[in-house]
Amino acid sequence: MENAHTRWQAIALLILLTASTSAHSFEQPSMERLAQAAAPSTRTGAAVPNEQIREIQTLLKSLGYNPGPADGVMGKRTTSAIAAFQKAAYIPVTGEPSAELLRTLRAHAEEYERDRTIAALMSQFKADFGRLPTEVEVGIMYELHQRPNAALEAQFRAEAARGPIWGDQAAKYFPQQ
Repeated sequence: MENAHTRWQAIALLILLTASTSAHSFEQPSMERLAQAAAPSTRTGAAVPNEQIREIQTLLKSLGYNPGPADGVMGKRTTSAIAAFQKAAYIPVTGEPSAELLRTLRAHAEEYERDRTIAALMSQFKADFGRLPTEVEVGIMYELHQRPNAALEAQFRAEAARGPIWGDQAAKYFPQQ
């Protein structure tokens, strides 16, 4: 009987502790979140500043992943998004932020944005000229998009309207710098 009584006391104590901890934890998440946002993440052993975590989250979002809010705080969604990106990029999957991850994300985001730009330019070219551009024409369009030059663009459009532009004709669109 004494053993059962002790067991019930232990259960009652556990319930009280759980209830007081739960009540206290309802007040804590926002304070914990603020503390996390103020301090650099140290999950990888090396501190990753919150600004870099925020940039990682923003880049992941731009690449189609769901890291949650770009708040500079490592959470489950950010960890999952990092791991998914690492797997897709064929790099070791850690789910952890790092300077190397940030460099890789920047390179992928730049490549993704370039590909989107080229796709839009090709689509516009097809609408304007009724055909797909040659590889050389794609290069010229991208250069003119990056470094606008109204005179060269007018010349390019006139030549493209006459027919495909091939490699030997491209030099005039890439002046020596």
